[in-house]
Amino acid sequence: MAGPITPHQLGFTTQLAAELTDDNRTLVMVIAAVAIAALALAVVLVRQVLAAGQGTDSMKKIAAAVQEGANAYLARQLRTLGIFAVAVFFLLMLLPADNWSQRIGRSVFFLIGALFSAATGYIGMWLAVRSNVR
Repeated sequence: MAGPITPHQLGFTTQLAAELTDDNRTLVMVIAAVAIAALALAVVLVRQVLAAGQGTDSMKKIAAAVQEGANAYLARQLRTLGIFAVAVFFLLMLLPADNWSQRIGRSVFFLIGALFSAATGYIGMWLAVRSNVR
């Protein structure tokens, strides 16, 4: 027998689909509410940081140079990681699964996770370089 062994070959009859019961639905709603509250708090904190004074003209000049360097670094990093993400997308398609929708699903959700991770890194760096001068 060549290739990977699947659960079906071993005689397992497990159900891979998740069922969203009323208790699970409640948990999802609580998690969503906490996430929305956290995002609202983040907006308040970002506004407080950005409302602070930027300092003297020489401080602003140095901060602009730091921001330019950070943007160049992020642009290069995102290009490199974009190539990696596309390669992993296709490698995930090659892993065994019950059907093509599972293969496509895990690959697409990997990309969604990568996009959220990249957005978090970009926003964090953007705020960090702006808050340094304040």
